[in-house]
Amino acid sequence: MRKHVVVAVLLLSITVLTFSYFMYLELNDSSNYFEGRDTRKMFGDGSLQIGHSPGADILNDLEEHKVIEKEIYSYEQKGKFLYCYGRVGFTVISIKDKTIRQLKVNTA
Repeated sequence: MRKHVVVAVLLLSITVLTFSYFMYLELNDSSNYFEGRDTRKMFGDGSLQIGHSPGADILNDLEEHKVIEKEIYSYEQKGKFLYCYGRVGFTVISIKDKTIRQLKVNTA
């Protein structure tokens, strides 16, 4: 009988510790931005997101509340940089400090 009580207390302790650990991880998530149902990909702290709208993928900066590129044809992340090709032209973003460089393509 005493052995069963010790095993039950041990199992309960392990369960409580495991639950507490996962709650700690969840509460210390540094991202203030959430993935919406139209989000295709999130970058950095989550403020840079590629979302989908009917007919196009859109690159948004949620921190600045602005659209960086309204129509993305392709994108790729390499290391600390995000490379996009869209209707405006080529866009290179440093994910860490969110420095944006755009090379506009003349489609005339």
